[in-house]
Amino acid sequence: MKRIFLSLLIFIIPLLHVSADARELYLEAEGRFRSANYTAALNLYQRLIDDYPISTYVADAQFRKAICLYQTGKGNEALSLFEKVSSRYRSTSYIELVPFWQARVYLEQQDFSKAVVFFDDYIKSGDDRLISDAYLYRAMCYDNMGNTADAAFSLELLLQREDFNDDGYISALLCSLYLKQSKYQTIIDFFDETSPDNFDSQWQGRLRLYRAESYYMLGDMDNAQRLYTELIGVEGAEPAWQRLFTIYRKAGRNDELVSLLNEAEKTLNDKPLILQDFRMRIGIASYNAGDIKTAQTYLLKAWDTSDPSALNGLVPLYLSRILEDAANTDRAIEILEIFLTSSDSHRMEILVRLAGLYTSEEEWGRAESLLDEFFRDYSESALFSDAAYLKAFICYKTNRIENASEYVSRAYSADEKGERTAALLRLDSTLLKKTGKYSRAAETLQRYIDLRPDELSARLDLLRIRFQMKDYNTLLNEAVELKWNDSVRSGNEYVYVLSSYLSGLAATAEGDYQRALNELALISPVNSESAGVPEIYTYSEYYRGWALYRLARYPEAVKAFDELTRDYPDSDSAADAAYIAGWSSYLMGDYDASSGFFLRYTTLSGDSTKGRFMYAKNLASLGRYREASTIFAEIANSDGAGMLADDALFEKAALAAIGNDTEQAAKDYLTLYQKYGGQLAEEGMYRRGEIYYAAGSFKKAVDAFYDFRRSYPESRMMDAALYWGGMSSMKNDESFGAVLLWEKLINDYTESGFRSSAMMKTAEVFTSSGDYSSALDMYERCRLEYPGTDRASESSAMSEKIRFLLDGLSDREAELNVIITREGGADTAEGREAMIELAALHISRGGGDMKPVISMLNQVKEMKAEDPVSAALANYYLGDYYFRQNRPAEAAAAFTEAAGTNPEDLDFSARSLYRAAEAALLAGSRSDAQALVRQLKLHYEESEWADEADKLLGGN
Repeated sequence: MKRIFLSLLIFIIPLLHVSADARELYLEAEGRFRSANYTAALNLYQRLIDDYPISTYVADAQFRKAICLYQTGKGNEALSLFEKVSSRYRSTSYIELVPFWQARVYLEQQDFSKAVVFFDDYIKSGDDRLISDAYLYRAMCYDNMGNTADAAFSLELLLQREDFNDDGYISALLCSLYLKQSKYQTIIDFFDETSPDNFDSQWQGRLRLYRAESYYMLGDMDNAQRLYTELIGVEGAEPAWQRLFTIYRKAGRNDELVSLLNEAEKTLNDKPLILQDFRMRIGIASYNAGDIKTAQTYLLKAWDTSDPSALNGLVPLYLSRILEDAANTDRAIEILEIFLTSSDSHRMEILVRLAGLYTSEEEWGRAESLLDEFFRDYSESALFSDAAYLKAFICYKTNRIENASEYVSRAYSADEKGERTAALLRLDSTLLKKTGKYSRAAETLQRYIDLRPDELSARLDLLRIRFQMKDYNTLLNEAVELKWNDSVRSGNEYVYVLSSYLSGLAATAEGDYQRALNELALISPVNSESAGVPEIYTYSEYYRGWALYRLARYPEAVKAFDELTRDYPDSDSAADAAYIAGWSSYLMGDYDASSGFFLRYTTLSGDSTKGRFMYAKNLASLGRYREASTIFAEIANSDGAGMLADDALFEKAALAAIGNDTEQAAKDYLTLYQKYGGQLAEEGMYRRGEIYYAAGSFKKAVDAFYDFRRSYPESRMMDAALYWGGMSSMKNDESFGAVLLWEKLINDYTESGFRSSAMMKTAEVFTSSGDYSSALDMYERCRLEYPGTDRASESSAMSEKIRFLLDGLSDREAELNVIITREGGADTAEGREAMIELAALHISRGGGDMKPVISMLNQVKEMKAEDPVSAALANYYLGDYYFRQNRPAEAAAAFTEAAGTNPEDLDFSARSLYRAAEAALLAGSRSDAQALVRQLKLHYEESEWADEADKLLGGN
């Protein structure tokens, strides 16, 4: 037991020695800490922590060390250590103070929201050592966050603490917060309970000033004036002079106002800084009240009597505005330039203001240099949006559209309050329009108009963008609304004329020519002149004439164009008007008038070629082909003909074709292709084939269509060339060459209008050559691919015919079978006619199975009531069949029935009776034959068959 005690004793003695050393080191560090020597204290606390890690002083040392880090500007390290103390060193006697100091660090770093959270934690902890500071600092945080209500509440709690004695600072701070909240009556009530005399003198003037301000804001000018007057000369209450100045000025007390200003000048004469501030405030207040003369006087006094380096930047800022409004921009720039080199006061505002002035003077380089300096130093400034707008405008003016768009976007991002939104939208829409992004430009400009609905120029610009977008329907609707605007209707001729003009153009583009006429008729020489756009009238008249032309109201169009060219020959649209007038006359067939307009066009435009070209067109229309052809030839061979040379040669070739000079026409078309190429040459090469085909030169037509296909393999007329090339080959007895062309047309041009005809022609070739199988395939393709068309019906019929041909029938037999099948047999006249003809063919040919023939004739015979003619023929051919079969009795009966079935046909009935008598004799019944002859002679005495009957009996 004694040995254990001795061992413990040996262990405890060193620990007591260590504890004594740690205490001595801690006390030394505390001494340095209390004397605010935080660097030395920090080192000592760190030594203690390093040398005596298990000391009881370590927890407090860690806390003190964190405060030293904060005091030496190492906020983040301090925060980290405070967090460590809060979690690992909770035995420190300062544990309740940790949230307070954490809040202080966040306050120092201006992270006010986090600071508030930790101040709240400290206040809730119940620790009173720094509670007053916590309330004050928390109020400061709320104030910086814009939460003046909570800031004021925190100060109110502070003032209610019995252990807190306010010297006036907190009350002044609280009243300033009330002012921000417009709680003026609260300030007045506060002074009813508290007298400023109880506070330090440095705060008394400020508190009385707040009270006077409250009366002023509540409109109690009597009390406000009384208090401001009492504050004259009081330290810290200098703004009283300015308020009295405002009160006197509003009340129109000009004499007192002058005396007040003079008194202020004298009173403040020995306080140059305060006097300077007074002059500045009076100048600014006067400027804001619209009293520019007084504003300029006091601001110039402040400027002229002070070194620029000692001035507030508001002085040159406001002076520059006054000078700019007075059209003295050079002086405004000079003052700002001098101040900028002398002082940093309001430097960012000066930079933007000066850049704006240089921009208004179009000194883009200087303005941009100032803006670049602003962006470098004040990228987070509230003025960033204004600066970015100016930069974007300068980039736009110097044609750097992409840069301009970039700065517009940056300005949008910075424009949190939206003060620049309207101007940015206007500029942005201009940039978007400049880059051809009309849809977005319109959308952006519409947003601008929503903010500035009365800005007519913007609404007119929107109509222009709609026109460029070809959004004509929207333009027309918006134009109606714009023209009904009160400002427009009350005399804004410019907007009225231009919106009517744009509406007219839009209606023209939409093809609504009657509306175009209505809109353009609203523009006259008088209102376009008063609107400042007299040239609009001539354009509107031109488009009015164009609308009449498009409506085929040619006489009215000619009249409008004629007046325009005569009254306004120097207008840009006069030549075009003469040209369209010529066309209108041409279309009316008034070729003499047309020639006159084209000659006028030549005079107005100086383009003799175009005028002569149309003159030749008129000659051609008058049938004067030779004269017209001569002019066309001259134009085609002229070096100055330009784009009309090929047109002229094309027209010359067409005239040659009309005159049946096929070879000359073909030669001209070939020259057109070889010399000029282009769309006309393409059509000309096609026409070569057409004119050769029309002239019966089929071999040349074949070659011409081949030349076309080789020269223009992608032509839109390729299908036509294949078809007519095939037709030419057929005419040239090259049927299988034709089939090759038609098959290419059929396979490669499935949408061609020539395709079904090519199918039919190809099938015909196959049929005529005896290739019935190929013909049948082609007819079936045509039937299936063109259902419901005449081609399908014809193909179906031909398919049936081919099938009959394949069965060995003759061509006519096959056709008749198709008719019988398609027409419903004996039920239709066409069917009955075909059945009779087919039966006659079989009877005359003889042999084979005659039952179907007899059946057909019997079916037709049964239709006596509906068709006695066909029934009579059926009986007749039945008689003929029996006669040929040596069945005379049956033949006689059939011929006799035929004679009585259609008595209207005298010759047919007579012939039928004759044949009946002939059959009766053959049957050995002379008496029956005599009876039939008597009947024939009785009823058909004049017939040749009566004479033949006599011979028949005599011969027998």
